Amino acid sequence: MIGNTMKGVTDAEDKRKAIYDQDCQFYRYQDQKKWERFKMAAVVEGAIFYALYGTDKTGPLEKRTAIVFGFVMLAIVLCISLKDQADADGFMARIREYESESPFNSPVSIRWGRHLMAAAIVLFLSVNAVLGLSLWH
Repeated sequence: MIGNTMKGVTDAEDKRKAIYDQDCQFYRYQDQKKWERFKMAAVVEGAIFYALYGTDKTGPLEKRTAIVFGFVMLAIVLCISLKDQADADGFMARIREYESESPFNSPVSIRWGRHLMAAAIVLFLSVNAVLGLSLWH
């Protein structure tokens, strides 16, 4: 009987460890998606700059259209990136819960990405707001 009890505990612990490993993989996946979307935002920003300053053939109406369209696209991409961050945070909460009960080293320990992402989002949107306002003066 004691052997069956120990086997049950081991199986439960193995199952929790497998869930933990999956959560770590999902966290890394969501974090990778977040940064890939952020790269897409940088591409959109580059396209906005090219439309505004890269060619002499762009008139005032086209520039205004480019900045409005670009701002909307940039906001959508950044909102999706924030959703990816929220999803990753959900996995991180479960990871931390497991780690608090099981003493071992965590493969996920650096949390600076959230602050970098927030600062970059503010910077992207601020630059586009200033560019948009400068076109309507």
